[in-house]
Amino acid sequence: MPTFRSRQVTERMPIHSHGDASSIKAAHFQIELGATAAADVIELGYLPDYAVPVDVTVHHTAGITGLSVGTAAAPAGLMANAAVTANVPLRTASGPQLFRNTGLGKRLVTATVGTGGGSAGTLNVMVEYLVEDQGVGYPFTAAA
Repeated sequence: MPTFRSRQVTERMPIHSHGDASSIKAAHFQIELGATAAADVIELGYLPDYAVPVDVTVHHTAGITGLSVGTAAAPAGLMANAAVTANVPLRTASGPQLFRNTGLGKRLVTATVGTGGGSAGTLNVMVEYLVEDQGVGYPFTAAA
């Protein structure tokens, strides 16, 4: 039976015990929305340099059909076309930008409304992320 080793084991990287990469951070974005229409773009806020998103949770007090969350490079990269039910938090199941480094420069997180639109209410988006220390162990590989 083969043994598979992570980069941390292979390169004998130390366990993070301090600094930005030692714990998960969260960016909480909240916005009061009027009724939304298809293709409306909602600018939420920014992730810091070298952020690695690991989870996204969306909550809306009314409901939105087909909400996507991402960045300019990938508008649906964190959550794609999710049906958000009123007052039911929804966590992302998959997203191509999850666990990928966003690189140098703050990245604007946006939400795009799907074809069904949405009702007026309060939208909360929580993006959990860590910040990778750059160097030999964590060479920068930008999110696609």
